[in-house]
Amino acid sequence: MLRVIVRTVAALVIVELVLQGVAYLAWRRIWIGPDGGVDPNTVLMVGDATVAEDGVATQEEAWPAEVQALLRAQHPSLRVVAGAAPGRDSQAVLVRLQEQLDAERPRFVYVRVGREDLRRGEASIVRDDELRGRAGPFRVECRTWGIVRDAIRAVAGAAGTDPTGIWHAGAVIVEFGEEGRFRLGPATGTWRTVGIGAEITLPGAPVAVVTITRTARGIDLTGEFPGGHLSLEPGAPAGDVVAAAEASLARGEYAEARWMLATAAEGAPADHGAIASLAALDLREGRRDDAERRVAMLREAAADELRALAPLARALLALGQCREAVDVASRAPAEAWSDPVFANAMRAMPDAEQRARRAERLAAAPAPPVVTDAERMRRRAVLRANLVRLVELCRFHGAEPILLEPEEEPDATGACEDCASVTGATILRGTARRSALRALVHADLTKRLGG
Repeated sequence: MLRVIVRTVAALVIVELVLQGVAYLAWRRIWIGPDGGVDPNTVLMVGDATVAEDGVATQEEAWPAEVQALLRAQHPSLRVVAGAAPGRDSQAVLVRLQEQLDAERPRFVYVRVGREDLRRGEASIVRDDELRGRAGPFRVECRTWGIVRDAIRAVAGAAGTDPTGIWHAGAVIVEFGEEGRFRLGPATGTWRTVGIGAEITLPGAPVAVVTITRTARGIDLTGEFPGGHLSLEPGAPAGDVVAAAEASLARGEYAEARWMLATAAEGAPADHGAIASLAALDLREGRRDDAERRVAMLREAAADELRALAPLARALLALGQCREAVDVASRAPAEAWSDPVFANAMRAMPDAEQRARRAERLAAAPAPPVVTDAERMRRRAVLRANLVRLVELCRFHGAEPILLEPEEEPDATGACEDCASVTGATILRGTARRSALRALVHADLTKRLGG
């Protein structure tokens, strides 16, 4: 009898250890590990407004898309993914990068950050838990009992929880749309919108109907189903949803891009950048009346909110109303006349008028706040630390990071050089002018791809 008890206990211990090992491997894969190799034909561009070019009508007109077009003859399968957004500092870029690397699997990552870190000083050093996404710490619990408990609940008809703890890691949306996909642990699930709700399908679990809410962050699906309480959202601000939509536009996925933009535009609060992008998309599809209606919405919003001025200027630029776009951009809380919206609107104007408008804006610009030497060095140290983490993260995922050094910001230049001295990362030196950046990246990619 004693021998039977000992063997039973030993078997249960072995089963428990196996379950703990499976759960740990799954958690580690979600937490820090990539689940595949790189795509040799994918290039990812991340950074701030100098990469995103918020002033152009669509990202197809931005310089990263022009680089892809220039290389298309020699490398027809090359894909340049626009992963930047205006106003993004090193902290925002780094937190978002984990998901971008996981979704795109780029071979090369071009990075240009530093301007927002040094001008605003709002960035902080990214912690480990911010890079680990939603996985959270590994939970140690009795998983054998979890299987027994769930079996009892299943017989009783109650919703159980995953005993391995895999599903508790949290979900990440990997494809937007009325029929979308999300990743939950090692499994990939789908949803399909049904009225104001959605049907969630996940391997190993019955179909569950959940509520769906559109927010400024994207989409939030919340409900109870086998696997626990599930909340799906992009895990990024609306600007990232807009950037993802622009990337879909560059790939010709217009329906998916429209759905993503509508998600952000109809959220609470509405994302004005998404409304401007929708206006540009309406024009592309020949729906000028809809575009003008969206511009009217932005005009109404701009009467009360200064942050709506730059999106309004971008929408006016898409409509071809360059002079009004310049006037609106001049009133926007931009840092200088080189702001992308203002600069792109100026291109269509005569040189003499451009010079006059630039002089007016520089004269009207408020004096920048005084930054002490100690604060300046703190901002530079934060930028350097985040750049080092960024390089390490790219290499962990098998991608080669290339830093685009912002020469107009001496402290950003110093931070890039400090990072390169520690990590050995490649630095490309160039100005913020779109033609210079385009030529710089085009020449570097041509050399790297052998074209």
